[in-house]
Amino acid sequence: MTGTDVVSLTCRLIGAASENPPGNEGRMVSELTAVAADLGLSATVEEALPGSRSNVLISPGPLRPGTPMMMILGHSDVVPAGPGWTTDPFVGQLIDGQIVGRGSCDMKGGLAAALCAMAELPGQPDGLDLLLAVTVDEEEGGRGAQQLVAAHPEWDVRVCVVAEPTGLQVVRASKGNSYHGIEVRGAAAHASSPDNGRSAITAAARIVLALADWHRELALAEDPLVGAATWNVGTIEGGTSTAMVPDTCRIAVDRRLTAGQTAAQVEEELTRRISEMRLDLEGIAVTVDTQMEMPGFVTAEDDPFVQQALRTATAVTGTAQPIVGWRAACDGGFVQRAHPGASIVILGPGDVTGQAHRPNESVPAEQVVQAAEVFSRLFAEIDLG
Repeated sequence: MTGTDVVSLTCRLIGAASENPPGNEGRMVSELTAVAADLGLSATVEEALPGSRSNVLISPGPLRPGTPMMMILGHSDVVPAGPGWTTDPFVGQLIDGQIVGRGSCDMKGGLAAALCAMAELPGQPDGLDLLLAVTVDEEEGGRGAQQLVAAHPEWDVRVCVVAEPTGLQVVRASKGNSYHGIEVRGAAAHASSPDNGRSAITAAARIVLALADWHRELALAEDPLVGAATWNVGTIEGGTSTAMVPDTCRIAVDRRLTAGQTAAQVEEELTRRISEMRLDLEGIAVTVDTQMEMPGFVTAEDDPFVQQALRTATAVTGTAQPIVGWRAACDGGFVQRAHPGASIVILGPGDVTGQAHRPNESVPAEQVVQAAEVFSRLFAEIDLG
């Protein structure tokens, strides 16, 4: 396929709005199956979450039991468009060399590149199954990817390329991510006599300040690949009336995980640290729960596929970029958890920090075309030994 085809396909996918929240990937799922049919590829739709939220499995031919697999992993959902756009976010447009539209960078450009590369194949290669797995819910909790690996224990995934935006730089490690809720309960009272109550909001504020201190403590232990673990307080909700001492408050927090850290460990330490504040002596009860965990991953720098991906990306782009880690999280950790020996890299067009998740999101058209060539060469040259 030509570069024009890859750009046009990216624009077509942008037109299938798939915002999450609320989780309306249905149009994108339908569009992917239609695109696969147009390109002569096989497509299977598998329900992953209630509400007909489905993963899509696309391949150049039937999957063969027991055959080693190379997976291209992507997601169908995009973050909400939000305000501030100067174009229609769901009409893909080529403007000054950039494909503009919600999801262009994260990650419909990468999906279009993988689809076009796969369409060039006459069928499955000898001794290797190729699969493009497009999951739902990556932007909120990765539940689509969790369901994907749980539903297919028979797969033998040896290599996985997560087609997230890296500027076609090979990324061999990613942070993990977990969401936690902190429920604070006090006692209500009339605001004219606040000492008769126990303010859940005041106690929550002290917890927030303790988290800020912990965040600064974590910054002292910088991981050379993915940076330090972090805390971020996302939302605080509490109280029912200005004239009342609030008896409840809930804090939602985001924790970024470095290698070896798990959500269970974080919840245990968070519970311990809050307990040591002895808020219970002031009539305050606190509980902690975990809403989501997205594991990180690390692949060795001297891994043969990491080196092959580097050689291929360098040959296509003409630029030798260093192999790096990623401070964001992605679905690749679910694959490595299910297939511990798999080689995982993140490699795709676009800039996750400079172009994704913002008004007028865009991806360089040239990079999308180059990504299709990178994937095509990897499909043709991969050697699983």
